Amino acid sequence: MDKLFLLGLSVLYLSRDGESTFGFLKEYDQVEGVACHVCKRFVNGRCLESKDSCVKEVPSGCETKVFYLIVNHVWQSTYARLNCNSVCKETEGIDNGMHFKIFCCNQDYCNKPQSGGI
Repeated sequence: MDKLFLLGLSVLYLSRDGESTFGFLKEYDQVEGVACHVCKRFVNGRCLESKDSCVKEVPSGCETKVFYLIVNHVWQSTYARLNCNSVCKETEGIDNGMHFKIFCCNQDYCNKPQSGGI
């Protein structure tokens, strides 16, 4: 009986070509790429503003932009911005008076800084 039930569920879930027959799942059946965290302001291991996620097609990937202040000649990270980027390029510079460094990666959800870092 259990085998028949499972067979029925799999037939209901899959069409002949192997794609989902549920509308809300169909769009994800065809998406191939890297899933990334999106957060406008990430501090102390938590997203404080605009938490979301995105999927970018390979070879693009995830981006982490870390903002720093220099205090007594020591770099101190203040917050990070997490995003998808079509052409992520690891770089550093100054934005609105704050130093930043951009890190790129191309694995699912790889752009969340480790706790203790930011």
